[in-house]
Amino acid sequence: MDIGTVSFCGSCGANQQEQTQASHNQAFTPQPQVQQVVVQQQPKQTNGAAVCGLVFSILGILCILPVLGSFVGFICSIVGLRKAKRLNGEGRGMALGGLIVGIVGLLFWIAIAAIIAVFVIFFQEIWNAYIELILELVYGEYDL
Repeated sequence: MDIGTVSFCGSCGANQQEQTQASHNQAFTPQPQVQQVVVQQQPKQTNGAAVCGLVFSILGILCILPVLGSFVGFICSIVGLRKAKRLNGEGRGMALGGLIVGIVGLLFWIAIAAIIAVFVIFFQEIWNAYIELILELVYGEYDL
């Protein structure tokens, strides 16, 4: 087994031991040079406020950040809508979605707070009546 050196053509990369120089020159015809032009586009600006508004609104309605998430989502969505005007509508849909979900979340949490307030007032009266009944039973002022 003979270990030798192998040489390659610098133009086309062909093995020079397999081809004679004459056949190589005939087989290799120079190709026209293609010049590539790279055009860099500026990256599209994203509307971070719209994304933030939608994410926080969803977190608020899913009870992960109950009232705070809905409020922050509502505010960020308003900012996102204003920014969408400057960005030719970029992120307008997300901002509207965040605004709607934020409003629904805020209304939901206001309704929950109202229901809790009604139950506290209602049950406080029942609790007071229960305590009075227990006191009357313990101290013997009430006859069964």
